[in-house]
Order: sequence, then structure tokens, then C-alpha cells
Amino acid sequence: MTEETRKMIYQLLASIIMIIFGLLFAFPLKWMWNYSIVYIFDLPIIGWGHAYCLWILSSWFFKANLINIKK
Repeated sequence: MTEETRKMIYQLLASIIMIIFGLLFAFPLKWMWNYSIVYIFDLPIIGWGHAYCLWILSSWFFKANLINIKK
């Protein structure tokens, strides 16, 4: 197996793990949203698909800055 193929397999596995991780976190996000936000702000109840999309959007907008700036 070449190094290029090995890298592609690792990237594919990392992508699959990230998707599974996101789907697992969609359920607690859905439950917390439906328990609190619906009653506080009178917003609609969401399903796990909407919670997954909300998790992805929040990870895009609120990502930690990992760049180390040296002076």
C-alpha cells in the first residue's frame, strides 16, 4: 500500500468519524433546544436533522482559533 493510499484511507476514516460524532451530538442538542428554547422564546420544536445542521453551523461560526502567531 502506497503512502498516498494510506493518507486517503486515513482522511476517509476521519471524515466518517466526524460525521458520526456530529450525529451523536445532534440528539443532545435537539433535546436541549426542545426543552429550553421552545419555552423561552416560543420557537418551533426541531428534529435531529435540524439539530445536526445547527451543530455544523455553530462549529463553522464559533471555531477556536488554532493559528499560533509568533511575534
